Amino acid sequence: MENGYKRVVVTGTGLVTPLGHNVADSWAGILAGKSGFGPITLFNTTGHTSGGACEVKEFDAEAILGRREARRRDRFEHLAAVATIEALAQSGLKITDDNRQRIGVIIGTGIGGLQTTVDQEAARNEGGPRRVSPFAIPMIMVNGAAGMAAIDYGIQGPSFAVTTACAAG
Repeated sequence: MENGYKRVVVTGTGLVTPLGHNVADSWAGILAGKSGFGPITLFNTTGHTSGGACEVKEFDAEAILGRREARRRDRFEHLAAVATIEALAQSGLKITDDNRQRIGVIIGTGIGGLQTTVDQEAARNEGGPRRVSPFAIPMIMVNGAAGMAAIDYGIQGPSFAVTTACAAG
């Protein structure tokens, strides 16, 4: 311990951005001076003052996570899961019974499952409380992505979300 702090090691990184679905493509886009800004395609922008955003495009969570898992997670959790896959592969880290309690998950996000919040409110309004998904809360929670990563890989150390808007990235 130096200065009373334990050392932290970042062994791998993972990115899913408007410039690419991995670190290499995202970094290449940055170096080329590309912008991730473009037309919004995920929802109808009629009545909105802006029709553009930095949106991750051509992303198919089902192809990577499978249909069942993709349906149980919000889009922000899909993006985090794919970034986690890349970060763990890059790190070469093997999670074992001997180290799983010393490994943590920290994922930054600007907001939790906003689309799930909207969808589940509509389901409740249209069909009553019984129409709300039993997965709604884990899909909405800001720390849902970190929690799902910990569950996916059996990580038992600290797990939390940094929620500082755009600065979380």
